[in-house]
Amino acid sequence: MTILLAAWISLAPVLTPRQEIAVASANGKVYIVGGLSGMNVLSSVEEYDPQTNQWRFVASVPAPVHHAAAATLDGSIYVIGGYRTASFAQVSDVYRYDPTADVWTRLNNLPSSRGAAAAAAIDGKIYVAGGAPTFRELLVYDPAVDRWSALASMPTPRSGLAAAVLNNRIYVFGGEGNPSTISGVFSENESYDAITATWRSELPMATPRHGIGAAAISGRIFIPAGATVAGFGTSDINDAFVPDTLPRRRAVRR
Repeated sequence: MTILLAAWISLAPVLTPRQEIAVASANGKVYIVGGLSGMNVLSSVEEYDPQTNQWRFVASVPAPVHHAAAATLDGSIYVIGGYRTASFAQVSDVYRYDPTADVWTRLNNLPSSRGAAAAAAIDGKIYVAGGAPTFRELLVYDPAVDRWSALASMPTPRSGLAAAVLNNRIYVFGGEGNPSTISGVFSENESYDAITATWRSELPMATPRHGIGAAAISGRIFIPAGATVAGFGTSDINDAFVPDTLPRRRAVRR
């Protein structure tokens, strides 16, 4: 059996430096949606192709948004909540993007407005972690019954974080609100097992950031852009996380 060790890989920078973005993958590509460039709220969307290590612009989201969450379900990308303006007015908007048709569709709203959360999908359900003002909460949405439920809370409460699914686990990265560092940013990388309802700690981020998103393709989780200090800022950093394949016994139930 081949054992893969955890590692981070530097990749091509994004076209528009930005923070507080939504990130998801579909059809083997990574998409970043909206975000902040200084005080400007963006609606532009970029598509990244890992095969060519290149970015391009695609159809913009219908309304400018930052701090939104994103998840992919049945080949479509869902963009959830966030803030509409630079003054951080929370919204409950939910949009679905069809990458094949390059078309956006507005859907039913969240049960309550929130920004700076993270989202991921497993087995036909969408999970939303943390964010403001809830910070620690993990929610699950079942589209079959149109209902949200609360699950085991994250070990590290935070907002401005990112989430992605790999090997049936939800990985949650970074975020802001860290009182123990000057930057105010978390390096934490924690994962949730939807079957056992437990969390565990993973290899910390190589460059702690907030205002990020994450997307999994071919055994790697891509984490582009974001900011290295709490508050406003941008970066063109684009890392990929590769989980190890060794079995673990450690689990934390909250």
